[in-house]
Formats: sequence, C-alpha cells, structure tokens
Amino acid sequence: MQLGMLVGSLYNVIAFPNAHESKYIDLNEHDRHVCQNLRELIIPITHFMLMLSNALNGSPRVEATGLKYFFTIVGMVMELNLIKMVSRVIENAPDPFDPFAQHNVTAMFIWFAVELMVFFSTLVSNIIFLAIRNCVRHKIEVNVVPERRQLPD
Repeated sequence: MQLGMLVGSLYNVIAFPNAHESKYIDLNEHDRHVCQNLRELIIPITHFMLMLSNALNGSPRVEATGLKYFFTIVGMVMELNLIKMVSRVIENAPDPFDPFAQHNVTAMFIWFAVELMVFFSTLVSNIIFLAIRNCVRHKIEVNVVPERRQLPD
C-alpha cells in the first residue's frame, strides 16, 4: 500500500507541479510554503520511509526485534505528522469540485483527501481485524493434551 501511495504522490507532484501557486487557493505565504513542502518532500519521503519500515518488519531475515520496534514507532509518528499537516492544509482548502477551480488545484486537494481516506480506512480495518481475531481465536490449545487424558496406544 505504501508503494502505491508513494507512486501516486510522485505522480501528483510531477503531473501538477505548480498547484500550490494558484491564486484560487486562499492561503498566506507560510501556508503556501507548507503546502509545497508537504507535496514535494514530506508525503513522498514519509511513504518511502514507511515502505522501508514495512519491508524491514516483514523480513524474516532481520532478527533485531528492537530495530523493528523502533522503525514501527518512527513510522507511526511520521504518519501522524503527515496526517496532521494534510488536515491543516485541507482546512483552508476550497471545494475541489468547484467548476471554476483549476485542474491542478483540484488534483492536489483530491490527493490530500485520498491521503486522509487511506489513513482512516487503514485504521478502521485494523480495528475490525483485531476485533474479529480476538473473537474467534482459540482459547484452548488443541495440540497439547495432558498425559493422564491421552488415549492408550
């Protein structure tokens, strides 16, 4: 998923390079700079780092659990920072479906909305998965039978 988000964010920056400079967006200079850094640096770097973290955590060759835990926590902090910044920029956003909006502005804010939807859908799917797994997990180990209850040979 992180690889797909990385490719999508890079495509958004390459296809619509000057979307943050549009006069249609009512942002001050600081917010325009934040928007530019968010699109060009923070989103791609965050998704790249999360992709590396997922690859490291999923690799059975890496035995360092402390390193895996460290990258997991760093990834969560980076993702939360990304969502905080995207939310701040979207707060000042115009309606992306306004017929008078420029296409590059629409594409930029729709991508920000996609970032938020992916974050919240991942969060909800993880909650549902953990809830279902806890409901159906076997509480008794079937493979371990006490010696006094084993059948004679």
